[in-house]
Parts: sequence; structure tokens; C-alpha cells
Amino acid sequence: MNKPTQKDLWKANMLEFLHNCHIGISHLECSNPNCPLVLNWGNLERKNSKKGYGALVKVTKDKFLTVSIQSYELNGLEEPINLTIKYRDGKEALVRTKAEQEELTKNLTPEEKSQLSFIDPSEVVCFFNNPTHRPNLEGAEEIYLEDLWDIKEKIKWDRDKSKKKVFLHVENDPSKETQAQEIDAAEKDYLFYIADPSTTNEIKKMEIYSPTKGTEERKQLHEDYLKDFSELRRVFGIRHLTSKKEDRQNNPEIELNEAQFVALERDKWRERMKSIKEAKDKQFCSGEHKLTYGAWQERQEAEIEQVKEIQENQKEPDPAQELEQKLAQLEKEKGGGK
Repeated sequence: MNKPTQKDLWKANMLEFLHNCHIGISHLECSNPNCPLVLNWGNLERKNSKKGYGALVKVTKDKFLTVSIQSYELNGLEEPINLTIKYRDGKEALVRTKAEQEELTKNLTPEEKSQLSFIDPSEVVCFFNNPTHRPNLEGAEEIYLEDLWDIKEKIKWDRDKSKKKVFLHVENDPSKETQAQEIDAAEKDYLFYIADPSTTNEIKKMEIYSPTKGTEERKQLHEDYLKDFSELRRVFGIRHLTSKKEDRQNNPEIELNEAQFVALERDKWRERMKSIKEAKDKQFCSGEHKLTYGAWQERQEAEIEQVKEIQENQKEPDPAQELEQKLAQLEKEKGGGK
């Protein structure tokens, strides 16, 4: 097996980083502290992000597993049927009802039947990433990561060629025994020798070259990298903090940037809520579930605003009580007039 190159490792780590941005953006809460959905949510989101779908299997009353979906079909009601799931150890199981199991195995020998593994649909809940059942970063490697790596290599080349250099003027090319050669071994790619027969001593002249101009291309490469990476995040719906930029943006621009993320996350929220409802119907968990999207700070701010709104509503006087107070005030004024 070939050893992965630096490029391969960089692309793999970058994809993992981007997937984690998607995986960590959703947050599921439940009134049941031992909710199997909450306990397996990270694994389910990882399946959704990288493949587009996954499933939660009820092994026993208290044991649940996140598994991969190898294949499935959609019926007229857009419900997944004829599922084949795969466990982490590589074993596969067919998701079929009792009647379907009997139909599939009626012409099989006992030995052939023993090689098949079945699980009832009531013990499986499928989770889909979005309405199209596609992964989050489909095409990102081919469209963006190749270009980003190319820009990184150009920046690295330009940076290497722009290092400070020292030119030593010597009479002859230095031998391995000379002091200059020893210095060269210690400061490789830093010292450069210019052989000049007219030079009578070992080191006659030393020039230091420190580039102060010509860095415009590297600056442009950095800008190109940031622009490409920013476009990648927008196209694939990866949120990023905009608080530092809001001072330099107008409100419509901020709202436009947020709208695309909100639209994608609403689609994902709807798909996941369908599965959460199905899990509740199949008695995976009877608790009340709350699914939110956004960073922890955003969720906290939203909850604070909600509490403030409730408190403000509670401060509003009751209409009946307000009427009684007005009538009492009128009676008091009449009594004072007499």
C-alpha cells in the first residue's frame, strides 16, 4: 500500500474539518435523560454528512446502534423500503416484515437461509441528510480542494524563494574542509558562494540579500485562497461567525449571507424531524424532543430573547384588572367631588 502524500493527508484533514462543521451545527435535546436519539445523535449526523443517510437500530430495549444503509428503495409515499443495513463489523441484515421474510426464503435451502440475517422494520429508523438524500460535501474535493492545494503550493514556493540570503565572495569554490563549507552545512539554503579568483583571502566580501519588494504576488495568492475558501463555505452551507464583519457590512448583506444558511438548515431540520417522529411512533423514546441549529452562542441568545419576550408579556396588565382599576379610580374621584 502506497504511503499517503502530504496532499492526500491535507485533503483528508480538510474534509474532516468541514464535515465536523456540519455535524456540530445541529443540537438535539430531549426530556428523557437516556434518550437513544440524543446519545446517538453525533454518529447519526456523521453518517448523514458523509453519506447522506444512516439508520438507528433497536437491538434491545436499552441498546441502540447507529448503522450504515447499504441500499434502499422509495415507494410511492417516499418511504424507504427494501433496506439493507451494515453493522460496524461488516455483517449485513435485510430489513423485512415477517411476510416478506417468508416470501424471500420459501425456496431456499436451510443452509442458504442460515446465511441471511433479517430485522423487522419496527426496529429501524432511517435518517436522511436532506430531501435529496445527498452528503454535505459532494464535489467539494474536485471543485475546490484541488485549487486550494495548488494555491498553497504556489505560496510555499514563493515564500521559500523569498528567504533572506547571504552571499560570500571567496577566491575558490570552498572545499569540505573550509570554514565556509562548515557554515554552509549548518545554514543550508541560506549561504551562497561566489567564486572569484581575484579574491586573495578566504572570505573577502559578504552581501546580505533581504527581499523587500516583489511580495505582491504572494499577497494576491493569499487573497485568492481566502476567496476560494469563503466560496466553498457558502456553497456547501458551512456557517461561520460574522460578528467581526458586521461593522463593515450593511444589514441587507448580512441578511443575504444568513438566508442561504437558514434555508439549508430548515430543509435538514424537516428531514430529521420526520425521523424523530417515526422513532417516537416506534417507541424508541417517548420524551419530548427539541432540534435546533446554530452555534452554542446563537442558541443561547435565542433562548435569552425568548425568556425576555415571555417576561415582557407577563408584565402587560390584565385587561379585566386594568378595567377594575379604572372603575375604582372613577369612584374615588366621584367621592372626592362630593
